[in-house]
Amino acid sequence: MSLTSPFFIVNADDFGLDQTTNTAILSAFAAGIISSTTLLVNTPGFLEACALAHENRLLERIGIHLNLTMGTPLTDPIRALRRFCTTDGEFAAQRSFIPLSYTERNALATELLAQIQCARQQHLPLTHADSHHHIHTVYPIYTVVCGALQQCRIRALRLSRNCGALSPLNWCAKAIFNTLLRWHGFYTTQYFGSIHDFSALCRTGVCIRSGEIMTHPTWDGEGNLVDRLDGHLLTPAIHKVVQNVTMQSYGIAAVPVTLRAA
Repeated sequence: MSLTSPFFIVNADDFGLDQTTNTAILSAFAAGIISSTTLLVNTPGFLEACALAHENRLLERIGIHLNLTMGTPLTDPIRALRRFCTTDGEFAAQRSFIPLSYTERNALATELLAQIQCARQQHLPLTHADSHHHIHTVYPIYTVVCGALQQCRIRALRLSRNCGALSPLNWCAKAIFNTLLRWHGFYTTQYFGSIHDFSALCRTGVCIRSGEIMTHPTWDGEGNLVDRLDGHLLTPAIHKVVQNVTMQSYGIAAVPVTLRAA
């Protein structure tokens, strides 16, 4: 199911990664250039991020950033599985479309539920979900993610990137996946991509009823907020995209983030 009212989300990934990322995301909220963030739970800045969320009344703007590709798992069963972890027990999930075994599905479900529970033990309701390196868009993994989110009543899940430079085959595969999300009852946007992807989409003149921009706030050497992955200065880049989006205009600071929640 999709939300029908026009809306625009600017989400900051990797809240909880480290102190630098946490302060950058908090500053992006204060500047009104992001509307939500998603939280890593197995990283050094996790507890600080939780404290900042409470101190700054961001509880309804925090989602879970499910992680199977970096750091140490929270649970033991998944550490023994080479599909997900190295011999040292660190995450390194493979983007394989081979179906999961019974053991792999159980271990994965245990880990995903543990990550969600870890955040909720910090009294964060979690309004939406996505994943590190978009690992939830790998279909065999998605089948377990879907069950975990439904069990935890998290009803908003990020699309597979569907704007920007995509081959026809890739676009078709993503369209099928995104249709599946909606069929499973997840709230989604019409489009999802990076600042660069949305800039390209705007140039096509397509009507955008809803969209989610992914950002990774950090600081450059001069103290400016930039995107860690592409180096964009965040404030002018986001404002430019929003000004050019062909949909009903919402001020960035006034984006109704609660539309992401159940």
